[in-house]
Amino acid sequence: MTGHTPRRPAPATGPPPGPAVLIAAVSTVAQADRAITAGADMIDAAGLSDQAMAAIRARHPRVRLWAGSPAAVDVDSLRAMPVAAVVARAAVLTWLGTPAIRTRHVLPVRRAIDMTCSIAGTRLPARTTRGLA
Repeated sequence: MTGHTPRRPAPATGPPPGPAVLIAAVSTVAQADRAITAGADMIDAAGLSDQAMAAIRARHPRVRLWAGSPAAVDVDSLRAMPVAAVVARAAVLTWLGTPAIRTRHVLPVRRAIDMTCSIAGTRLPARTTRGLA
């Protein structure tokens, strides 16, 4: 047939994925404090001593410490990656529905996750402006 274009498969239906959990990779209590302030959902407890974990729990009683579950994608897997590449990787992973993202760059990755979820429609924008006419 001339001009016949095959049909594309219908997009998958169902609820869009929710926002990814942001896990902060830290090695000191001060880094954990900064990560919690920047918006980390969990703190990676793998590299922390028992005293450091106790200090974090004393300062931030509601913080969750990550011990490997749920499985997380490490966006900082290559040490020489620039921050922009880490942020871009986190945005793409969020768009694809990754449930948990682990990083050392908490603030820019948190912003990328929030922006991606707002564009995907799974999160309301932080600020809406109406009636600019």
